[in-house]
Amino acid sequence: MQRSFKLVAFGMADDTTPKSAQLKRLPARQLRLITKVHILGAIQMIDAGTAHGFDESDDYDLLYQGRRYPPKAVLGVAAVEPLGRQLIPDDFSGGESSTCFRILREAGFEVVPKELMLSLTTNDGVQDSDWGWKDVLGESYHFPNQYRNMIIPGRQFIYYHGVKQGDGKRRDAPEYFGRGTIGVVTRDDTIPTTEPKAKWAWYATIEGYELLPKPVSWKDDQGRHFEQIPVNMFRNGVRKLRPDVFAAILKHAGVATGPAIAPMPVTAPVPPPVIPIANQLLVPATGSLFLLRRPTKAAISGEGVAGRVARSRWRQHKRATDIGRRGEQLVWDELRRLAAHHGWQNLEWPASESLTPGWDMHFTVSGKTIAVEVKSTTLPAFPDVEITANEWAAAQRLGDDYWLVLVTDVEKAQPCMQWVRNPWALVQHGVMSSTPMVLSLTPEREILPVDLVRVVGILKA
Repeated sequence: MQRSFKLVAFGMADDTTPKSAQLKRLPARQLRLITKVHILGAIQMIDAGTAHGFDESDDYDLLYQGRRYPPKAVLGVAAVEPLGRQLIPDDFSGGESSTCFRILREAGFEVVPKELMLSLTTNDGVQDSDWGWKDVLGESYHFPNQYRNMIIPGRQFIYYHGVKQGDGKRRDAPEYFGRGTIGVVTRDDTIPTTEPKAKWAWYATIEGYELLPKPVSWKDDQGRHFEQIPVNMFRNGVRKLRPDVFAAILKHAGVATGPAIAPMPVTAPVPPPVIPIANQLLVPATGSLFLLRRPTKAAISGEGVAGRVARSRWRQHKRATDIGRRGEQLVWDELRRLAAHHGWQNLEWPASESLTPGWDMHFTVSGKTIAVEVKSTTLPAFPDVEITANEWAAAQRLGDDYWLVLVTDVEKAQPCMQWVRNPWALVQHGVMSSTPMVLSLTPEREILPVDLVRVVGILKA
């Protein structure tokens, strides 16, 4: 006996919050339940004065309609509906490589560095130092992992060096002597990834480097440090500068007028191989769109037109095969593009050869197979999605490595896709429901005339 299931989207209730949501660090797969609609709602709540318990961000802001928001606070408030509670700072991390930032950016929001500048320390003869930092003045800056979240592409800086000179002589005082903009940041691959991150190092390319018209002492004319920090913090190789401090140093250097330095366009490094984020809606510019809609009460009860639509089966459509193949072709083309960009391997389309492993196509990332099942419709949204017992068993077995791709408006010029990671987990957590819809009866042995006679006798009794 085989079954096919109907998947229907629902909001998560408070009593269905996953147990892992109580852990100090939530798994990324739970954070990925947060969608663009949740984020927009969080911004509205913050604008309305909702308390969230997050501090102001140190290095980044989320920009929306000309206003700046703390990125972690936005995601924390956005979790209320999908996870059943507002998150706290210890639940997840922020920063350039964090899941938090990835979710926000892939939902279409801009997360940018704060308007802060840097002081980068580089000492004469640094290549021969015990630390082994391989700076090339005006070209690249070599730095330890502790400064990774400060040294950001597009951020402006001023070079600073101490009193020691390469010829053994000493300057009268530490000074600022040059400026530029951080370019591309890449990991120092001479350090194995198996090493603790505290031992990692990075390279930043330098863009627009120029010497200051004259060096500037670390103290102003009144003997006050430009950087109002404890003296022992000058030992830090990288320090944040407020825009007004940055401008004051340049003024003392004889830089004429205007902003310290215009931000320069920076070519971002190619991201590491990643799978498209779960539940990310790829929609036209007209606005957000849920491709799998929560059914109305009429649809659930089977009443009226909505009920007839909800009960419709795509396999009964005369053109179901053509629609399904069209959707698969769209997803296949997108996967080929992504595979070429991210270096995914072994991209195959078993369904095109009438093979049924439990998914339509697959590829490998870092040796792991990712299965992709495609569902398509000519409608702008699915009232529900049919999935076979074979497909559902594969979804349960593969977990996060199983992707359901919903394709709507499949025959229009701008079809929409929604990537849903681990639909099995979404059902377990109450985000969707599954309902057995069809039973396929298969004889376990040959049906004999005596069996039919016995059945008829039971019916007459």
